[in-house]
Amino acid sequence: MRYYFIILLLSLNACGGSKNDGIVYICISGASYAYHNTKYCKGFRQCTHKVKEVSEDSAINYYHRKQCGYCY
Repeated sequence: MRYYFIILLLSLNACGGSKNDGIVYICISGASYAYHNTKYCKGFRQCTHKVKEVSEDSAINYYHRKQCGYCY
């Protein structure tokens, strides 16, 4: 029984929390409107500008971005 409890705790710990510790990716373009969980997201196909790594709070509050529909 103790074994199953430990496995349960480990699996919950692995799934919880932020995926990238609050780091997201944005395309530096005037037409961009979303932030992404990974820089390999399908949403970056049309990005012809630089991809920048920022905090999620900064992406929302400073860059006024919303979550990407593909990776979130």
